[in-house]
Amino acid sequence: MAFSAVAASQAVPLAAIAAAAVALVKGGPRQPEPLESINAPFKEVDFSDLPALRRYTARDGASLAWRAYLPQAGAPHACVVLIHGSSASSASLHPLARQFAATGYTACVPDIRGHGESGRKGTIACSTVCASASSIICRRSPMRSRPRSATNSRRSIRST
Repeated sequence: MAFSAVAASQAVPLAAIAAAAVALVKGGPRQPEPLESINAPFKEVDFSDLPALRRYTARDGASLAWRAYLPQAGAPHACVVLIHGSSASSASLHPLARQFAATGYTACVPDIRGHGESGRKGTIACSTVCASASSIICRRSPMRSRPRSATNSRRSIRST
């Protein structure tokens, strides 16, 4: 009985080594194919007026990308920061940001780390989303020299 337990304990590491060898020979994990359900809605979007990417330096020194959508006329009502989803980039919010600008708001749309033009793919963490958003609000808002927290704001955005 003791012999079979020893043999079994050696078989598990050997199986793991064999599986790793097969994965290396076959090329390891591959980038998954894009999901049609995610990409399909953007096929009809006109990106011809997509604003050029701008850059800002995050607190840790990383160069991150963002887009600014400015109102056509007059002073902006307020500035909104739009954050894209986990499989997207700033370009995915183009239709929404364009609408904010058309109604008199400035829209700032960053490429969160590991997405779009902000760093290497896969280098993200939950805290970087908040850090990226706060960096763009505090450092690059085209409307303000000092940041104002949404919770301290006396002015609310109302739909008209």
